[in-house]
Amino acid sequence: MKADLHPISTQHPRLFGSRADLQALARRRPRGYARMAAVARASVLAEFPGPATPGKMIAMAFTAAVEQDYRLARETIALAQTTYIHQAIRTGHDLFGAVVGYCAFVYDLCHESWLPHERREYHEFLNKSRDLNINEETSPFHDGWYGYKHFGIGLGCYATMYENPRAEELLRAIEKDYVERAVPCLKAAGDGGGFAEGYYANYWVYLWALFCESARICEGVNYYALAPEFYQNRAVASMFELRPGLQERFTHRSIPLGDGGGRLCKRERDYALATRTIFSNFYQGDPSHQAVKEYDAATPQAAFEDSAYQDFLWRDDETEQTGALDKFKLSHFSPGPGNVYARSSWKEDASYLYFHCGKRFTAHQHLDQGHLMIMRDDELLGDGGHYEWSSNHGINYFMRSIAHNTMLIHDPAEQFPSYMRAGGKGLNDGGQRYPWVGTIFRHNGCPDNYDEWAAHPELHDTGTMLAFQDEGRFIYTAGDVTKAYAAHKLDYFTRQIVFVRPGTFLVFDRVKSKNPAFKKTCLWQAAKLPVGSDGNYVINNGSAKLFMQILLPARPEVVMNHGPHLYEYHGHTVLPDGCEVRYRPEPECRMEVSPTVPSEVDFFLHILTVADGLTGTVPQGSVQSGPDDVAVKVGAVTVRFLKAQVGGHIGIGEGADAVRTELRHLAGVETV
Repeated sequence: MKADLHPISTQHPRLFGSRADLQALARRRPRGYARMAAVARASVLAEFPGPATPGKMIAMAFTAAVEQDYRLARETIALAQTTYIHQAIRTGHDLFGAVVGYCAFVYDLCHESWLPHERREYHEFLNKSRDLNINEETSPFHDGWYGYKHFGIGLGCYATMYENPRAEELLRAIEKDYVERAVPCLKAAGDGGGFAEGYYANYWVYLWALFCESARICEGVNYYALAPEFYQNRAVASMFELRPGLQERFTHRSIPLGDGGGRLCKRERDYALATRTIFSNFYQGDPSHQAVKEYDAATPQAAFEDSAYQDFLWRDDETEQTGALDKFKLSHFSPGPGNVYARSSWKEDASYLYFHCGKRFTAHQHLDQGHLMIMRDDELLGDGGHYEWSSNHGINYFMRSIAHNTMLIHDPAEQFPSYMRAGGKGLNDGGQRYPWVGTIFRHNGCPDNYDEWAAHPELHDTGTMLAFQDEGRFIYTAGDVTKAYAAHKLDYFTRQIVFVRPGTFLVFDRVKSKNPAFKKTCLWQAAKLPVGSDGNYVINNGSAKLFMQILLPARPEVVMNHGPHLYEYHGHTVLPDGCEVRYRPEPECRMEVSPTVPSEVDFFLHILTVADGLTGTVPQGSVQSGPDDVAVKVGAVTVRFLKAQVGGHIGIGEGADAVRTELRHLAGVETV
């Protein structure tokens, strides 16, 4: 971590290089610098006519430093003072450390323009913001440890070193907490570059990377070295978390992962882009990170004006195209959170699969083990509900199994706890358990540290990824979701997915309940109301379609919950609290598929075919259920799924190009 350690410079600027370094960067990236300087000098930003944003303030500070503009520097200092430093210290679940970090840019970049008493005011602001929040945001499984707290306090320490008597002490405390507490969490929840918290990684990783980059520049400390499982894979995983198709302002949109869904074009798209660029620069020379750069070249600049400084700091005006993306893999497995991502190609009209099966680590996760999403251009099978933290809708729909593409096993007598996420009464949706209220994981289901997490498998063991096998023409993945449910109602639930490129998905579920009367329901969150009957349905969303064939159970009961009934179940109505308009579009229909005859063991088999919006028909599938396996044939594809355990065989095509192979599980895992 400290192999290249050197003394922190006594000169300013230093957080992101010397003045000469920044001036050279302005010459190297003239387009990026010109845009940032225009933002800095604009009296009002067209997109943000209200108070100046942190991004504008940072742009002002960089421009003042590069051009040695005293007047602009004083204007920037005054802005930092009136907006943050002279305000009451923020405490609790708030951006108390982040605002210290925003001002650290100004302190460092405009250092010679601060008056002595103003510097002391910032030192006091920094020290008090830390001291009044010493017991806040303590879990490194949660975004707040990084983005709310330590990124900003750390930047402030580097900016005020040698002047603030406590800077060294506070900086070393961050380093100690990172090594002892954060690193084990990153290695566990972030193995493979995904992060269990999900969508929130689009926010905090960028802010934390700002601190890490400043630590490298200021004193040669490499925070990335202790958790390569996360950092070396983060840019790649972030790229795989982008659904195909350019969106507003030539941006790529992240898929919904736990809380947050990215359906509106907001600054986290710029944060995620800048993060991928930071890591691609750090790991330059690695073909994977070159592929990331080439993919991101489709977005010519940060989407928002006040993100312009990010392009100046991290992105060259042009990206060299080496062909690395064309040769790059089409799937990725992040074992920490239990995420599998797969695409048919790197074209913008690719078919896309996300599948989740993993452990519980933190608060922003959902009860969504076994959940999958399928997209092309837009969502086809998505993520239901609206993000509300602890409202009735938030705790009884949005975060619950009923809002995801997974399975319900409904015991009418099952009780769900009150005070989930500090909310009200918990309702019985028939889905996955919420066992954390009143435990060491607290009402949010978030342990404070790795040791707490590791000591309680009964609380964190909610799913196990069993298979990840990419053979080019197809990808096979599987998960054991059994432990996500209350033990009294389920013997096993496993989900297997075969994605035959470019657009055919076979989903096979094995479910055994403890009581045949417990109704099993396979859920599909359809972007638009499916049209069809008799086991054949079509979801048409814009330029893409999804054809759904229900082969098992035979003669299923199919219920379409949509319109005024979308947020109803078992006699309860759980409407969003006023955000219906703000956060649309969401899946418009919750499709429920259930057996009509009660049984302990049921098999569900769906063929899902993605095609462009002009396609009228797709190959029809057939199924044969024998004593040992279920054989499904669609077009040139034949798959045999075993009944007694996860696994089987696949055949594709005939002749010299034919594929015949076993469906294999991951090494070291026990199949169910």
